[in-house]
Amino acid sequence: MNKKIIKLVKHFQISLFGVANLEEYQQALSEFGGDIVKNYKFGISIGIALPNTIVNGLKNRVDV
Repeated sequence: MNKKIIKLVKHFQISLFGVANLEEYQQALSEFGGDIVKNYKFGISIGIALPNTIVNGLKNRVDV
């Protein structure tokens, strides 16, 4: 499974990727997202960096 995920990350040029074990947060997940998410064992986060040309064109942009 890990190799498949890594292959997808590279294929779609994902800039940031992470997996979290959510088992100890089942109660909090249920309160936040309802019964549909309370039994999720893992969470996957992805981030895709935007090109500077797009970021520079955003209104209300603040350099950090």
